[in-house]
Parts: sequence; structure tokens; C-alpha cells
Amino acid sequence: MKKTVLLLTAIVFAFAFGCEKDGNGGWNGKYDPDKMISLNVSNITKSDNPEHLTPLEIVQQATQVEFWNYEYDPSQSWGRRFADNQRDFNTPKLMMYGKDVIRTDNYTGDTILNPYFLPATDIVITRNKLVLPEWDVDTIAYMPNRIIRDIELRIEAAFAEKDLVKCYEIFDTEYLFTPITGAEWRELKKNNQQ
Repeated sequence: MKKTVLLLTAIVFAFAFGCEKDGNGGWNGKYDPDKMISLNVSNITKSDNPEHLTPLEIVQQATQVEFWNYEYDPSQSWGRRFADNQRDFNTPKLMMYGKDVIRTDNYTGDTILNPYFLPATDIVITRNKLVLPEWDVDTIAYMPNRIIRDIELRIEAAFAEKDLVKCYEIFDTEYLFTPITGAEWRELKKNNQQ
């Protein structure tokens, strides 16, 4: 009888803990709030518009990534400023922290998709430019909303499959920005073409 109880206990224990293929709650990859993820500009080819910045110039001059989340606050944009460690001059590319896309819920401790950035709209890279007598915010690159929505759906699908590696990979390779001027961006917005 004791052998049967011990055997059943061992089977239950193995079943309960053996289902976690990587010891990470069944997740493929581990949540890393300090992981750096890419905002790519390296795909940009030379533009005919001399006002458009090159990929390296965008990385050198960018102040922040700015975006709108109309569900949370339709009256203002949100932003993340770039520190020196968020600039890769060799690739070149800009970076954000992984927690901007996947984070820990403050109340439950669960790993969740960040509800502020992933559903964002009108994502642009801006720079602060001195236009005397004060600083002016100037749009220098953007990502079309149709691409943003497609990426959001694919990251949500990977997250539902508990595949953090795929979530980060999609973000790293597909958040591709295009150079633009402030005037061109305003025109796109006016015509609802962004």
C-alpha cells in the first residue's frame, strides 16, 4: 500500500511539474524588463527629399518616440525619451525596454502585454530642435498605422501561445520607421493617410 501511495505521489508530482517544458510556467523565453527591443531605421534607403534624415542621423538626433493611446487619454500623446544606451550607431537603430511591450501587472504579478504602447497609434520619432527663441519638437520618422495594427495582432497571437521569444522577435525585426518631415507628417494626418 505504501509503495502504491508513493508511486501515485511521484506520478502526480511529475505530471504537475513536468508539464513546464522550460521551468518557466510553460513560457518560451523569460520575461526580462531590461531587455532592449528595436525601433529600426536601418531599412531606410536614401530619400530624394534632402530634408529627410539618414538612419544614422535619426539615431543621432532623435529625442523620443511619441505615440497616442486614445483608449487611455485622447487629449495628449505619450512618449519615451532615448538615453545614450538606447542608441546603436553601428546598425543603426534606436531601442526601447522590453517592459514597454511586455510587463508585470502591478496588482496580480502576471506577465501581461503593456496596454499603453502596443495598442498605440501615430507612432513617430521626434527631435527637439532649437528654433530661437525656444526649442521646437520636430517629427523625423514615423510608422504607418496599418503596419502597427498588423504587428499588434501578431504579437498578441504569440503572447497567447506563451511565446515571449516570438513577441520580442516580431518587435525587433518589424517596427520599421520611415523618414518624414514635420510638414509631411501633418499633411498625412490631415488627409488621414498615416
